[in-house]
Formats: sequence, structure tokens, C-alpha cells
Amino acid sequence: FLIGCGIACLNANLAKVLGTWFKQQTSLAMGVFYAASCAAIVVAQAFSTMFPTLEISYLVAAVALAVTALLWILFMNNVPKGESLPEPEPVIKYLKIAIKSRNVWFIALAYGLTLASTTAYCSILPSALELARGVETSVAGSMAAIITVGSFFACFAGPAVVLKLGKNKPFLVLTTIVAAAVMIVNWFLPLGTIMWVVLVVNGFMTALSGPIIQAMTPDLPEIGVKYAGSAGGIIGTVGLLCSYFIPVIVSTITGDNWTMNLCVESVLFLLSVVPIALLPETGIKAKLQQSKQSE
Repeated sequence: FLIGCGIACLNANLAKVLGTWFKQQTSLAMGVFYAASCAAIVVAQAFSTMFPTLEISYLVAAVALAVTALLWILFMNNVPKGESLPEPEPVIKYLKIAIKSRNVWFIALAYGLTLASTTAYCSILPSALELARGVETSVAGSMAAIITVGSFFACFAGPAVVLKLGKNKPFLVLTTIVAAAVMIVNWFLPLGTIMWVVLVVNGFMTALSGPIIQAMTPDLPEIGVKYAGSAGGIIGTVGLLCSYFIPVIVSTITGDNWTMNLCVESVLFLLSVVPIALLPETGIKAKLQQSKQSE
């Protein structure tokens, strides 16, 4: 329970913290954060079998978390040098402002759909490969895990591309459509090298949008860094609810039809295009244009 609360608080304030420190490069910083998560998953999967008992493996993870928290407390500052902390205001006031922003809800919905669909897809893929395609259990697990390799590189590539382009929305819409198509096609490919390669592409394409979408929160005109924490709480809550309820509902409807299940997850990922398209452009070029108009 405490671990869950800690992670939830971290995710809720992530956009606010990174937005405060990295400003225009928030999406790139968010990508590094996501990439670190991907790397940790790979390391955990690679070394988990080396621990003699489950208790020891969890103890090592707990110690690593404690050390990381201690390093944060000792060496991390609240704000960059020369900047002051914002004046404290009532939590309810912050939350009301975030709740009234429809753009926060658009980001929350896009984040929830992408998180729920990709989480469910990767979770059921090993069982689907084993039961429907006849793949051995260990191989099926490795095939699902290799998706993370593509995700790792996408965490850097996505933010870097939008910083270069100066616009977020066209890139997000295009890559989301392509990613949904890759998710569907991936399941129907013959087993072998091509399947492994496209699994990496699958992970790459589906992970491009995550850091960019979350980094857009402090760039919303009505939110900014000041209310990004409250907005992040809403986005995180919606994401967690979607990632729990959507896979359960989809599995209930599709049952043991693995093909239908994976296709539905792909369509849900595609549906995230709708809230993304409704968001305002928050890229660097849009900000420059707004600053020129205000002069």
C-alpha cells in the first residue's frame, strides 16, 4: 500500500517537478524518466532468477528505493538556483482550477487509453503466444519482454523529435495511428525473426507518445507549472483507473479469444488520437508565436 502511494505521489508531481527544472526540455526529461523505468524492468527481468528467494529479491528492491530516496533528500533542491518557491495556496483551490481545465481531461484520457491498452497488450501477450500460437512459456515471456527494448529507445526519440519539429500534435497523431496498426499486424505475423523485429518496433512506436503527452501538462496556458501537480494527480488517477478497468472489461467481453482481445487493445490505443487532436498545440513554435502576439 505504501509503495503504491509513493509511486502515485511521484507520478502526480512528475510533470510539475520536471517542468520547474527543465522548462522547454520537459518532454526530453520525461523521456529520460520513462527510459530509466524501461531499463529497470529489463534489469529486474534479467536478474530476478538469480535471487534465492522472493523475499530477498523484494528486500534488495526496497533497499534500492530507500537509497534513491535518501540521495534525493540529500542532493536535490526544490527549485533551480535563483528561483523562489511559489506561495502556498489551498489544495482545494489548486484542484478546482485543474478540474475545470478540459485540456487536463483530454491529456488524462489520452494517457489512460495508451497506458491501459499497452499494459493489457503486454500482459496477455505471453499467454496468447503460448496458448494460441504454441510458443514455449520461456520464449513467450522473452518475446513480450523484448517490447521493452523498443520502448527504451522511444523514450529518447519521441521527445527529441518534437523538440526538433517544434510541434507536438502532428507527430503524436501520426505515430499513434502507426503504432495501433503495428500492434494489430504484430499478432498476425509468422513466428520467427520477423516477429521479434516487429515486437521491438511495436514497443518503440507505442512508447513514443507517453513522455510527450505527460510533459504537455505544465505547458497548458491555464495550468502552467503552478497547477501541474494538481493536474498530474487527475491525470494519474484517470490513468490508473483506465489501466485497471479497461483490461478487465475487454477480457470479460473477449474471453479466450486472444486475437479479438489484442485487436481491441490496439483499437483502444488508436482512440487516444481523439483527445490528442482536441488538445492545443504546446510545442516550442506555438509558444514563440504566442509570445510574439502578446508583444
